[in-house]
Amino acid sequence: METGNSSDSSNDEVDRISKLTETLIHHILSFIDFKYAIQTCVLSKRWRYIWTSLPALNFDSKLYFSGRTCDHKRVLDFVDNVLTLRDSRGSDIQKFHLVCGPFYSRADDFWTSRLHRWIIHVVKANVEDINVHYDSKAVFKVPDCVFMCKSLKSLNLTISCRIILPNSLCLVRLKYLKLKDSSLNNEEQIQKLLSSCPVLEHLELSDVSSNGHINISISSLTLKHFGLHIKYNKLCHNKLRLSAPNLLSFASSSLDFVLLDNVSSLLAADTDVQVKPRNADFPVAYTWQGLEFFEVLRNVKDLTISFLPVEDVRRIPELLQNQPFQFSNLLHCKLRKMSLSPHSMHAIASLLKIMPCIESFTLELPQ
Repeated sequence: METGNSSDSSNDEVDRISKLTETLIHHILSFIDFKYAIQTCVLSKRWRYIWTSLPALNFDSKLYFSGRTCDHKRVLDFVDNVLTLRDSRGSDIQKFHLVCGPFYSRADDFWTSRLHRWIIHVVKANVEDINVHYDSKAVFKVPDCVFMCKSLKSLNLTISCRIILPNSLCLVRLKYLKLKDSSLNNEEQIQKLLSSCPVLEHLELSDVSSNGHINISISSLTLKHFGLHIKYNKLCHNKLRLSAPNLLSFASSSLDFVLLDNVSSLLAADTDVQVKPRNADFPVAYTWQGLEFFEVLRNVKDLTISFLPVEDVRRIPELLQNQPFQFSNLLHCKLRKMSLSPHSMHAIASLLKIMPCIESFTLELPQ
C-alpha cells in the first residue's frame, strides 16, 4: 500500500479577512454600532486601525445602559473622541445615525447641547445621511447648517424639534426627508423647506404641529412617496393640494381638504376620508360626499381608510348608490375604526360591490 507524505498545507491558516478590500470592510462595519466596530480590531492586524476611517457612524445609547442607568459622560465623551479623531484625518462622513434617550431632565441638557455640536460637525464633513432618534422632552433646535448641506441625501429626525429655517436653503441632493414630532412656525416654512429640495423622492412629515392653519400646495415630478400626519387640533383646518405624476404611495391624517391631481401612478394609499365636512368653510364637493377624492384613488392596489366622522358610516351605502367608478385594480383593503354594527356591515357590503378583484379585506376594530 502506497503511502504519501501528508501535506502540511492543510495546517496553514489563510488570513482571508486581511485580504478583504477596505471598501468591503467599511460596508460590513456600517451595519453595526461603532462600539462594536472598534472591537473588530482584534480580528486582524490590518483591521487594527480600520475603524478610524469608517465613513458610517452608528451610535446607540442603549448599549451603554447598566440596568436602568446610563453612563452619560462615557457615551458623550466616546462620540466626541470619535468625531475628533476623524476630524484629524480629514475624511468625509457618509452617514451619522444616533439613537438616544429617554433620559432624566438634567441629562437632556447635556445631550441636547452635544447633539447640536455633533450635527454641525458631520455637516462640515460632507455627511450624506443623518438619522437621529432622540427620545426627549427637551425641545431641540435643528442647526441652520443642516438646511444648507449640499452633500445631504437623507435626513431623518425622530425628535421633538423646533425648525426655524435660515434665509438661504440648499438641499440640492436631498432625496429622503422624514421629520417626526417637529414644529414649524407656519405653512410658509413648510413650503419653503419643500421648495429647496428639487430631487426629493420620499417625504414624510409625522406629528407635525404649527401655530395655525396649514395650507400646503406641492407640485413635484420626482416625488414617489408622500406622508403628512398633522397633530389634530379642532380649531385648525388643514388643506393639501398635491400634483405628482410619479407618486407611488400616499398617506395622510387630520386633513380637512385634500386635492390630488395627476397621480395616475399611485399604487397605495392610507388616509382619512371625510364623509361630511368637519367645517362649514369646506364645500361638500371636497369631502367624500362628493366622491371626487375617493375616485382619485380608484387605480390603487392597496388601500387603507378611516371614515370620519365614524358615526356617519351609515351614510356610505347611500353615497355609493349611484357612484360612477370601481376599484378595478384593488387587491388589499383595510378599514380602520369600523365596528361590527349593522350600519358598518351595510357599508362594507356596499364597498365590496365596487372592489371586483379584492383578495384581502381587513377590519380594524376601534379600541
